[in-house]
Amino acid sequence: MGRIYLGKHILLQEEVVIKELILKGPEAEKQFLEEAKILYRHIRHSSFPAVKDFFIYQGHYFLVMDYIRGKSMQDFIDLKKPFSEDAICWILDRILAGLAYLHRMDIVHRDIKPGNIILNLGEHRAVLVDFGIAKNKVTVAENEGGGKISYTKYFASPEQYRGECCTPASDFYSLGATAYYALTNVLPLEAIKLKSDKDLKAPHEIDSAIHSQLSAAIMKAMKLNPLERYKSAGEMQDIFFKIRTNYVNQDWQPHQT
Repeated sequence: MGRIYLGKHILLQEEVVIKELILKGPEAEKQFLEEAKILYRHIRHSSFPAVKDFFIYQGHYFLVMDYIRGKSMQDFIDLKKPFSEDAICWILDRILAGLAYLHRMDIVHRDIKPGNIILNLGEHRAVLVDFGIAKNKVTVAENEGGGKISYTKYFASPEQYRGECCTPASDFYSLGATAYYALTNVLPLEAIKLKSDKDLKAPHEIDSAIHSQLSAAIMKAMKLNPLERYKSAGEMQDIFFKIRTNYVNQDWQPHQT
């Protein structure tokens, strides 16, 4: 959908990210503008990039955002560098703090995956990027109007595959699938191919060294029935906080939203 550049604001001497829309047509342009509006009007949280500007130049659409230094979770996975249980809990805590903020404004990200989570360890930040397919959670199902259904294989919730309305529970599924992959280095089966929750191996069944409590918490996020997942980002955040303090890193300080 987009091409990403690293740029510099000449007057402020500040590095920025410039995202250019490369898809053509009114639907792509509308979606790109919607991403700009969501980020510019609503997002003021350290778990998300801040928008600096949006402009159209010679028929090309551009979005200017903060440059988040670091590597994505996918970069680390590609390097075969396994994530520790402690790191997974910390990342989820940071992203869930952002999702609690996002969901309060009735916005669902809909594309959480390792490639969209940037880690800046020096600044102790985990940042969720790419709001290209974010939607208001009360929007009608996308395919009712004949529009294109957007999702990422392996990380999309079953309701996304079916073209149904997404809710915060859809984000919890994708975040759970992200943790599943980062912890085990095994892609979860596509949700649409699962007949029941038992068809998906739990992380501790793949690697017995993974704590069963952490494994169970991830599997709850990935329940096929959205009503059986966490009720809120805050609830999910509290569960992983307790797991980290009780089983993983007992010196960890309380999280902040």
